[in-house]
Amino acid sequence: MFKLNKMRIIIFTDTFLPQINGVVTYILETSKILADRGHKILIFAPQSKDSGKINLNIPNIEVVTSPSVEFPSYKEYKIALPSVMKHFKIAQKFHPDIFHVQSPFSLGLTGLYIAKRMAKPVVATYHTLLPDFIKYYLPVPILLKGNFLNDFTWRLSNYFYNRCDLVLTPSGVMRDMLIKHDIRAPVQVLSNGIDLGVFKPESQDARVLIKDRFGLGKITLVHSGRMSYEKNIQVLIKAFALIKKNIREDVKFLMIGDGPALGDLKKMAEDLKVNQNMIFTGYMSRKFLLAFLKSSDIFVTASTMETQGIVVLEAMATRMAVIGADKMALPELIKDGINGYLFKPGSEKMLAERMFKLIKSDKLRAKMAANSFDLVKTHSISLTIAKLEKIYSDLIKKHKKLK
Repeated sequence: MFKLNKMRIIIFTDTFLPQINGVVTYILETSKILADRGHKILIFAPQSKDSGKINLNIPNIEVVTSPSVEFPSYKEYKIALPSVMKHFKIAQKFHPDIFHVQSPFSLGLTGLYIAKRMAKPVVATYHTLLPDFIKYYLPVPILLKGNFLNDFTWRLSNYFYNRCDLVLTPSGVMRDMLIKHDIRAPVQVLSNGIDLGVFKPESQDARVLIKDRFGLGKITLVHSGRMSYEKNIQVLIKAFALIKKNIREDVKFLMIGDGPALGDLKKMAEDLKVNQNMIFTGYMSRKFLLAFLKSSDIFVTASTMETQGIVVLEAMATRMAVIGADKMALPELIKDGINGYLFKPGSEKMLAERMFKLIKSDKLRAKMAANSFDLVKTHSISLTIAKLEKIYSDLIKKHKKLK
C-alpha cells in the first residue's frame, strides 16, 4: 500500500453542469470522492446562461467557468471561450500537483497548454469516440463526404493526447483503438466506476407504489440518457412496435431523458402506435432517475458509440437484465446469455426477439439481474478512485524525478 499524500488537482472539461451526460457524471462522482478524501480540486468548465457561477457547495472543490456560445447544431453543448492568461493566473495561485483534462476542445487545449507551461504532469481521459461524435454535431454535407472529418478528428486526437503523460480510457476496446490510431502516449484502462451504495434496490412496496403512481407496467423496459440522434433510440421504438401486439397492455417502455431528438422520437412512437405503452419523461432529477431505474426490469440501449456506458453500469447496479448493441465497449459489460443479450447493431428484429424473450420469462430476468450485479462489482467507484489516486501519485513522483 503506497503512502498517500493530499494532492491539488486541476480538471479541465468542455462539458459540465447543468448538462448531464456520462462525462459530467464521471467528473462529479470522482471529484466528490477525491475531495472527501482530502484532495483539493479546481474545475475549469464552460458557463451557460442557465448555470451562471457554478457552486457545488462541496468542501475542497472550486469551479471556475468560462463564457461560452451554443454549438450551432446542438444548442445544449457549449463552446467555451476561455481566457488563457486569466486561467493561467488562477492555476498558478492554486499551486497544482497535476492536471486532468477531459476533452481535446477549447478548455482541454487550454488545460494542456497551462500544464506544459507550468511543467506539471497531465493526464487525459478519452471519454468519447470523437469521429462518430463529431459527425452528429457538424452535420455539414461537404464535411461528411469521404474521410475528411474522420481523418481530421484523429489528427486532432493525436496532436492532443500524444502531448499528455498518460491517457486513460474506460474500456479495452478503446485502448486498442487509440493505439491502432497512433496514440503513442501510454494508454491505460480505468473504469469510470459506479457508486454501488446508491443503487440499493427499492422495497417491493416502493416498486409497486412507483409503478402504480406513474402508470408503469407490471414489466417495465427502460432506456435512460440523452434523447439524441447518435443514440439510435429509433431502433428501440421500432423493435417495441414489432412485439407490441404480442405483449400485455401492462408492459411499458420508459424513456428517461431530454435532448434534441425527443420530439421526433415521440412522433415516431405515435406513428407506430406504441405511444400508449411508451412513456417519455423528459429531464428527470437524479433522485427520481434512481427510483425509476430501481422500479424497472429490463434496460435496453441501441447506442453503437459507447466507450463504456455509464447508463449500462447503472442498470446493472440496480440488478437489471440488460440488452445492448454488439458494438464498441458494450460487450465488455453485457455478457450475452449471462446478464442480458447483445443484438446486431441496427437490427430491430433481433432486438425485438431479445426483448420478448426477457419479457415472457420472470425466471430468466431474475437470473440475469443477479448476474448483472455480480459483474458490476468490479466497476465499484471505490476501486476506480484507489487506482486514480495511485496514477496521480506515481505521475507526480515521476515528474519530480525528471526535473
